[in-house]
Amino acid sequence: MVHRFHPNILLVGATHFGRGVAARTASMLHTGLTADCIQLEIDPLSGRLLQIRPAFGGNLLATIETPHHRPQMASVRLGVMKAPESDQNRTGRIIPYNADHLITPTQVEILAEEIISSCYSITDASILIAGGKGMQNRENIPLLYELADLLGGQVAASRAAVEADWLPYECQIGQTGKTVKPRLYIACGISGQTQHVVSIMDAGTVIAINNDVDAPIFGYADYGLIGDVTAVLPTLIRELKMKKKEVEIY
Repeated sequence: MVHRFHPNILLVGATHFGRGVAARTASMLHTGLTADCIQLEIDPLSGRLLQIRPAFGGNLLATIETPHHRPQMASVRLGVMKAPESDQNRTGRIIPYNADHLITPTQVEILAEEIISSCYSITDASILIAGGKGMQNRENIPLLYELADLLGGQVAASRAAVEADWLPYECQIGQTGKTVKPRLYIACGISGQTQHVVSIMDAGTVIAINNDVDAPIFGYADYGLIGDVTAVLPTLIRELKMKKKEVEIY
């Protein structure tokens, strides 16, 4: 399709499948690829695509250009772009392309599908309860699920919690995980390093629970509670259960 239509820019969703397709395509086209972008802009002077993504462990944002090769390629993280208001004066052109002749027999047969992770749709969740290293151990993780159940939300995790094998990778939020934009985000024992914060920057309300008064997450949170998360969560859960009973009475 690129050889036929000669696009100036080629964008791919940074899904598991999209990442693989984008990398192989860029190699075949002898062009550059900026992976996992969180922002895209057009330089008003050169007209080139500005591909913005976290760099150096998420400590800064790098702006990357492709000055000499075409198409300019970038893969974009899920959930980082806000849908603009509909403007009927702006139109695009969709070109159908029949690729049936490229279909080849597969050697893989899917016998059954089963979702084994509770984090499969955290990018769409309106309420997220995320646990980090401050959860201390795997035995405390059920507290996250209990709170999420009470609030009608889902459980997520920081990279530290995933690397400790407390929660599956599908739950991970951050530079090497998913970008989310829930209405409510409760960070439980998460320090809030740049690579994590950049992935929740579009969240509506952020509540942080941490026993480190200097944790970076407090600089970003709308509300902060200083305390041991493994002691705070049981209290919060108990209070919510009491409130729920009071509401049910009426």
